[in-house]
Formats: sequence, structure tokens, C-alpha cells
Amino acid sequence: MLSDLGRGAGTVNGFQGSKVVRRIDRLDALRGIAALLVVWQHTSESFVRIPGVADKGTWLADVAWSVDFGRIGVVCFFLISGFIIPHSFSAGAGAVKKFAVRRFFRLYPVYWFSIFLAVFTGAIFVGKQWTISEIGINLTMFQSLLGMPHIQGLYWTLQVELVFYILCGFLFYIGKMHDGRFLTVLAGVFLSVFVGQKLLEKMFGYQSSLSPEHQYIPYLLAIMLCGTILREVLFGTHTTATKLFFLMAPATVFGLPALALMLHAAGVNLVDQPIRFGAAHLIALGVFCMAIGFHWRVPAMLAWSGVVSYSVYLFHPVAMTVVHWLRHQTWASFTGDWALWGYMAVAITLTMVIAIATYYLIERPAIEAGRRLSRNSVDKDLAAVA
Repeated sequence: MLSDLGRGAGTVNGFQGSKVVRRIDRLDALRGIAALLVVWQHTSESFVRIPGVADKGTWLADVAWSVDFGRIGVVCFFLISGFIIPHSFSAGAGAVKKFAVRRFFRLYPVYWFSIFLAVFTGAIFVGKQWTISEIGINLTMFQSLLGMPHIQGLYWTLQVELVFYILCGFLFYIGKMHDGRFLTVLAGVFLSVFVGQKLLEKMFGYQSSLSPEHQYIPYLLAIMLCGTILREVLFGTHTTATKLFFLMAPATVFGLPALALMLHAAGVNLVDQPIRFGAAHLIALGVFCMAIGFHWRVPAMLAWSGVVSYSVYLFHPVAMTVVHWLRHQTWASFTGDWALWGYMAVAITLTMVIAIATYYLIERPAIEAGRRLSRNSVDKDLAAVA
């Protein structure tokens, strides 16, 4: 997450003052774009099913579905995490503990509130009921890996994010977090695991006991490592030969969706919906590289949308639930004549209202609390061994 880099002058992870600020602004903007792509995908595919809406035009849903806006947004998020997270470890003793405390307060408080709001609105507006055990396990963010369903389907990406954080903590602990060659090989290992599953399935009819969500995790970890490696290629002080070696990781990881497209053209489907799979990953890589590699003036509103993007991501399904409920109310019968864009506009507006409130009331105070506690925790650890 971008909050760990800060916005002050000086040197941060090898980058100088104003350059850091400009790059953070571009990453913030990319996060905002990614979140809005996900919201566009989810709102359009949900509201287009309302009777009569499709008769007024479906192009907003068709465009989003054709290249999978949601997947583009998610892959951008994961590349950003790979770019940022490995460089958010501080130097000195207690670095892993400090990282863990800050990540916990960055992710969990507002995530827990999203669970509460999803359960509440689901019960009130839809009649959806969740068991205490399902809610309790969802609080861990590991629910799917523990055999429980996600209260909100989008939580699967947070689970992957958490796995990556644990991986980064381990790599930092063993001294490999900034070993570009090791990370390049590791990305290849994760890619091989993912491809191996698909080949066994296609060639030998092997049926994995893992869900498609879990089978996808190794590939997503490889994508995140590509974000880390691309940072070294673009901004690291390495020889040309070393950078070319590093580029083997993104070349092979994102060569897979390119291969999926070529094989589909030849009549062989390596993955389900190969056009959407291939196009989404390649577009996401292109958008990410342009966002971080080119100098462009970031509109303040777009950068700000990235700051609240986590809350936008978490709470847009809640807004969608409210809008679906609204259209059934007699006092809101005027919504029955709306086109798709009308429902989407109301849902996005409500999402932004909720996101702004939760960011300033929950998310930002929790981040600040995590910073204070991590400093105090590390200071106490150092005092204990002094």
C-alpha cells in the first residue's frame, strides 16, 4: 500500500524527494483507476439484469465484460502491491514486527467494518443470513483457505494479498527480499505450479481438489513478484545483463496470457475464456508500465480516488445492495425507467460517499494508530535487549 512510502522529501528506498511524490501520485491514480474498473464491471453486470434495462442499451456492460475490467483492475492492484510492499520494510531490528503491525492496522479495521455492513445490509435488504462461524472465520481474511465462503465475493483478492504479505515477511527474514535473481526464479516456480495444474487438467484429465480460486493463487503471486522485479528493472542500479535476466520473469509470467490468446486462435483453450484472460492480463501490464514509467500530470481528483480506493473496493457491493433494494420501493418507482448508466451512477456515488466516510473515520485513524503502535513496539523490543 502506498501509505508506507510517505510523501515527504528526502530519500525513500533509493528515490529522491520530489520524484518519490510524483511516482506515488501516479500509483495513487492507478489504484483509483483500478478500483473504478472493478466497480464498473460489478455494477454493470449486476444492473444490466434488471428487467427492461437491457432494452435501453448494454454497451457499458458489454465493454466491461469483453476485456474483463474487473480482472484488469485486480491485476493492476497486485502489480502495485509487488512494486510497493517489498520496499515498505524498515531497516534495523524489529522490521518484520513493525511491518506486520502496520499491515494489520492498514487492512483489518475497515475490512471488519465492511463485513458488518455487508451482513447488516444483506439481512435487512435481501434477507441473507450468515452463521456466526461464517462471520467469525471471515474476520481472519483467510476464510476461503479455511473452507468458509466469502461474505463478499471480492474478499478473495484480500486473501491473496495477505498471502503475499506473509511471503514478503518470510523473504525479508531470510534476506532474500531484495535479491532480484532469487525473486526471478521464485516467480518462475509459482508460474510453473500454475501452468502444471492446467497441463495436468488438459492433457491427463486430472481434477484438482483445489477450487479455481486457490489454483489461481500461485499465478497471482508470480504477478506480484513481477511488480517487485519491474521496479528493479525500471529504477534499480543494475547492469544491463542483470536487468535482462530480471525481465525473464515478467516476460514468462505475462507470456502465458499471450500464449493463451495464440493457442485459442489455433483452437486450443489453455484456460477458460482465453480471450478475456489474455486481454485482461496484458492490458493490466501495459497500463501499469505506462503509469509508473512515463511522466504525466496526475489530476488531483484521480490521485485522491486512489487514496480511498481500498474503501471503494470494499464497500461498492454494499452500495449495489442498497440500489437494488431502492428500485423495489414504491416511493422510488421513478427508477424503473432508468437506463443502465443511471443505476451505475447512483451506486458509484453512494460508494464514494461510504468510502469517504469510512476512510476518514476508520481507515486513516487505524493507519495512524498502526504507525504509533509499531514505533512503540519496536522501541520496547530494543529496550528489552539493551
